[in-house]
Amino acid sequence: PGGVGITQRGYDSFEGWVADTAAMLAGCPCEHGCPSCVQSPKCGNLNQSLDKAGALLLLRRLLEA
Repeated sequence: PGGVGITQRGYDSFEGWVADTAAMLAGCPCEHGCPSCVQSPKCGNLNQSLDKAGALLLLRRLLEA
């Protein structure tokens, strides 16, 4: 109750966001992760800990929950 409903709209859209992100990652032709799918130019660890397979696993498990 209260507010403008942004949190509820995010909650309602969450599954779609996760599914779309998983599809984007799965469709990227790179092998381990690239700037188009998981890497970030702002990563303070030079993208060393970012992993395409790990991201896909996490997203798919979120969709199964």
